[in-house]
Amino acid sequence: MTNSSVQRDILQKHSWLRIDPSDIQIDSKPHAKGGQADVITAILKRTIFGRGIQTRVAVKKLRYYGDTDNDKFSKSFVYEVDILAGLSHRNIVKLLGFLENLETGYACMVFTWEENGNVQEFLAKRACDIPERLSLVRLALLQTHAEHTLIEPILD
Repeated sequence: MTNSSVQRDILQKHSWLRIDPSDIQIDSKPHAKGGQADVITAILKRTIFGRGIQTRVAVKKLRYYGDTDNDKFSKSFVYEVDILAGLSHRNIVKLLGFLENLETGYACMVFTWEENGNVQEFLAKRACDIPERLSLVRLALLQTHAEHTLIEPILD
Protein backbone atom coordinates (compact mmCIF):
# COMPACT_ATOMS: atom_id res chain seq x y z
CA MET A 1 0.00 0.00 0.00
CA THR A 2 1.42 3.40 -0.95
CA ASN A 3 1.63 6.37 1.40
CA SER A 4 -1.01 8.25 -0.59
CA SER A 5 -3.47 5.33 -0.38
CA VAL A 6 -2.89 5.07 3.38
CA GLN A 7 -3.56 8.80 3.69
CA ARG A 8 -6.71 8.48 1.55
CA ASP A 9 -7.91 5.63 3.80
CA ILE A 10 -7.38 7.74 6.92
CA LEU A 11 -9.26 10.69 5.44
CA GLN A 12 -12.02 8.32 4.30
CA LYS A 13 -12.35 7.13 7.90
CA HIS A 14 -13.16 10.77 8.77
CA SER A 15 -15.30 11.50 5.71
CA TRP A 16 -18.11 12.73 7.98
CA LEU A 17 -15.83 15.70 8.72
CA ARG A 18 -15.31 16.61 5.06
CA ILE A 19 -16.78 20.05 4.28
CA ASP A 20 -18.07 20.93 0.85
CA PRO A 21 -16.26 24.09 -0.35
CA SER A 22 -19.63 25.66 -1.25
CA ASP A 23 -20.61 25.49 2.45
CA ILE A 24 -17.88 27.83 3.64
CA GLN A 25 -17.02 31.43 2.87
CA ILE A 26 -13.38 32.03 3.79
CA ASP A 27 -12.06 35.56 4.34
CA SER A 28 -9.07 36.51 2.24
CA LYS A 29 -7.09 38.19 5.02
CA PRO A 30 -5.37 36.00 7.66
CA HIS A 31 -6.40 36.62 11.27
CA ALA A 32 -3.11 35.16 12.55
CA LYS A 33 -0.01 33.45 11.18
CA GLY A 34 1.85 30.46 12.53
CA GLY A 35 4.94 28.59 11.45
CA GLN A 36 3.28 26.50 8.75
CA ALA A 37 -0.27 27.83 8.49
CA ASP A 38 -2.49 30.87 8.55
CA VAL A 39 -5.63 31.18 10.65
CA ILE A 40 -8.46 32.79 8.74
CA THR A 41 -12.00 33.56 9.84
CA ALA A 42 -14.85 32.14 7.81
CA ILE A 43 -18.58 31.62 7.78
CA LEU A 44 -19.70 27.99 7.76
CA LYS A 45 -23.19 27.42 6.33
CA ARG A 46 -25.09 24.35 7.54
CA THR A 47 -28.68 23.18 7.43
CA ILE A 48 -29.93 21.90 10.76
CA PHE A 49 -33.52 20.69 11.05
CA GLY A 50 -34.36 22.45 7.81
CA ARG A 51 -32.97 25.81 8.93
CA GLY A 52 -29.97 27.51 7.40
CA ILE A 53 -27.42 28.28 10.11
CA GLN A 54 -24.34 30.45 9.58
CA THR A 55 -21.53 30.15 12.12
CA ARG A 56 -18.27 32.04 12.44
CA VAL A 57 -15.38 29.58 12.42
CA ALA A 58 -11.60 29.54 12.39
CA VAL A 59 -9.86 27.98 9.40
CA LYS A 60 -6.28 26.75 9.68
CA LYS A 61 -4.96 26.88 6.12
CA LEU A 62 -1.66 25.09 5.67
CA ARG A 63 0.88 26.90 3.51
CA TYR A 64 2.04 25.11 0.39
CA TYR A 65 4.87 26.48 -1.74
CA GLY A 66 6.26 25.26 -5.04
CA ASP A 67 9.21 23.62 -3.29
CA THR A 68 7.09 22.01 -0.54
CA ASP A 69 7.55 18.24 -0.20
CA ASN A 70 4.05 17.04 -1.16
CA ASP A 71 4.38 13.72 0.67
CA LYS A 72 5.49 15.39 3.91
CA PHE A 73 2.77 18.04 3.55
CA SER A 74 0.08 15.39 3.03
CA LYS A 75 1.27 13.18 5.89
CA SER A 76 1.35 16.12 8.28
CA PHE A 77 -2.18 17.23 7.37
CA VAL A 78 -3.68 13.73 7.51
CA TYR A 79 -1.96 12.97 10.83
CA GLU A 80 -3.29 16.18 12.38
CA VAL A 81 -6.85 15.55 11.14
CA ASP A 82 -6.67 11.97 12.43
CA ILE A 83 -5.52 13.08 15.91
CA LEU A 84 -7.90 16.04 16.22
CA ALA A 85 -10.90 14.01 15.04
CA GLY A 86 -10.51 11.81 18.10
CA LEU A 87 -10.11 14.59 20.66
CA SER A 88 -12.90 15.96 22.75
CA HIS A 89 -11.91 18.19 25.66
CA ARG A 90 -13.19 21.53 26.87
CA ASN A 91 -9.68 23.03 26.73
CA ILE A 92 -8.97 21.92 23.16
CA VAL A 93 -10.52 23.72 20.22
CA LYS A 94 -13.02 21.46 18.41
CA LEU A 95 -12.34 20.29 14.87
CA LEU A 96 -15.52 20.82 12.87
CA GLY A 97 -14.19 19.51 9.60
CA PHE A 98 -11.66 19.78 6.81
CA LEU A 99 -11.28 20.67 3.14
CA GLU A 100 -8.48 19.28 1.04
CA ASN A 101 -7.03 18.60 -2.34
CA LEU A 102 -3.68 17.07 -1.45
CA GLU A 103 -2.63 16.77 -5.09
CA THR A 104 -2.69 20.56 -5.45
CA GLY A 105 -1.46 21.35 -1.93
CA TYR A 106 -4.76 22.70 -0.61
CA ALA A 107 -5.45 21.68 2.99
CA CYS A 108 -7.61 23.40 5.60
CA MET A 109 -9.00 22.42 8.98
CA VAL A 110 -12.11 24.14 10.31
CA PHE A 111 -12.45 24.77 14.04
CA THR A 112 -14.91 26.43 16.37
CA TRP A 113 -14.22 30.15 16.70
CA GLU A 114 -12.88 31.07 20.12
CA GLU A 115 -13.63 34.71 20.83
CA ASN A 116 -10.78 35.06 23.34
CA GLY A 117 -8.19 33.84 20.82
CA ASN A 118 -5.08 32.06 21.98
CA VAL A 119 -3.49 32.35 25.42
CA GLN A 120 -1.31 35.29 24.40
CA GLU A 121 -4.30 37.24 23.04
CA PHE A 122 -6.40 36.33 26.08
CA LEU A 123 -3.75 37.63 28.49
CA ALA A 124 -3.21 40.79 26.43
CA LYS A 125 -6.92 41.66 26.81
CA ARG A 126 -6.89 41.22 30.58
CA ALA A 127 -5.23 43.34 33.23
CA CYS A 128 -3.54 40.40 34.97
CA ASP A 129 -0.79 40.89 37.49
CA ILE A 130 2.33 38.70 37.39
CA PRO A 131 1.16 36.12 40.00
CA GLU A 132 -2.12 35.58 38.12
CA ARG A 133 -0.28 35.17 34.81
CA LEU A 134 2.15 32.70 36.36
CA SER A 135 -0.76 30.77 37.86
CA LEU A 136 -2.45 30.53 34.44
CA VAL A 137 0.81 29.38 32.81
CA ARG A 138 1.33 26.78 35.56
CA LEU A 139 -2.20 25.40 35.14
CA ALA A 140 -1.81 25.26 31.36
CA LEU A 141 1.50 23.40 31.68
CA LEU A 142 0.06 20.92 34.19
CA GLN A 143 -2.92 20.23 31.93
CA THR A 144 -0.72 19.85 28.86
CA HIS A 145 1.58 17.48 30.74
CA ALA A 146 -1.42 15.40 31.86
CA GLU A 147 -2.76 15.18 28.31
CA HIS A 148 0.61 14.28 26.82
CA THR A 149 1.33 11.57 29.37
CA LEU A 150 -2.20 10.10 29.10
CA ILE A 151 -2.97 10.32 32.79
CA GLU A 152 -6.18 11.58 34.32
CA PRO A 153 -6.61 15.32 33.74
CA ILE A 154 -5.62 17.57 36.60
CA LEU A 155 -8.21 20.20 35.70
CA ASP A 156 -11.76 19.52 34.82
